[in-house]
Amino acid sequence: MATKKKTTKKNSVATTSSNTAVAEVMDYGDLAGQGYENVEAGDYAIPFLNLIQDNSPQCKKAHDKYMDDAEEGMYLNSASNELYKEGVYLVPVHIDHCYVEWGKEKEGGGFIARHELNSPFVAQVRQACEDPRNLETDKTELNETYYLYALVLNGPEDTDSSDTVVLSFSRTKIKKFRNMMTMMRKVKGKPPLFANRLYFTHCTEVNKAGKTFANYTIEPALTGRMEDSMIPRYIDGVQNPLIDAALALKDAVSTGSAQADHAAASGKGSSAGSGGEGEVERPF
Repeated sequence: MATKKKTTKKNSVATTSSNTAVAEVMDYGDLAGQGYENVEAGDYAIPFLNLIQDNSPQCKKAHDKYMDDAEEGMYLNSASNELYKEGVYLVPVHIDHCYVEWGKEKEGGGFIARHELNSPFVAQVRQACEDPRNLETDKTELNETYYLYALVLNGPEDTDSSDTVVLSFSRTKIKKFRNMMTMMRKVKGKPPLFANRLYFTHCTEVNKAGKTFANYTIEPALTGRMEDSMIPRYIDGVQNPLIDAALALKDAVSTGSAQADHAAASGKGSSAGSGGEGEVERPF
């Protein structure tokens, strides 16, 4: 049975940052980073945080990935198989806007490749397709996607991250992404992306075929207001460890030393990172 993880309920937290212990950071001086000299860019794979659907492998008793406590609307870490049953608190850190190429269902599905928005391949496919909203080749399809790299918090006011994950926004989730960005950008003072704390749960929606599926619900982590959910840069004169962790993640992704774990989404029938909106192999 997979390890179960339960986040603190949103309405149960009443502590303030002044009462929150600052996580101790060890200083290794001139030994810092030694031993990683031959680790190449992209060697660190960041797992996806997937929103489970009722037809996900984890919900099918005959599937080898079945989990007896998994239900639609829960969040699943694609590497550790940790389940977040009551939503998850996240700090958004970095956004990757791209096209993701997936195998068509008749070809077995699965992740094929990530493409830059202005790549020659995307331009070629766009030119060959009559409908710019439906980009495809004979065997694959391209989906506009926003990847959100984020820190996981056990509670809304934690000053230490418990994990690093990627969330995929494509198809029907793109509207959720844009609403999230609008919500964060309304905060005055132009705070950085990683100064925000968010609470991800789920809602039930209906696709064009009339089937229900789970989609993101994204809210401020505290009191329902983004202004109250911002991460303070300093705690008692020391830079908040969450800011340090966010800067480290941002740098790792920006330089290519860390990237989304697409290997978890490369097999047939895999939904890791695909968006999973009502289908197993690919988003609809």
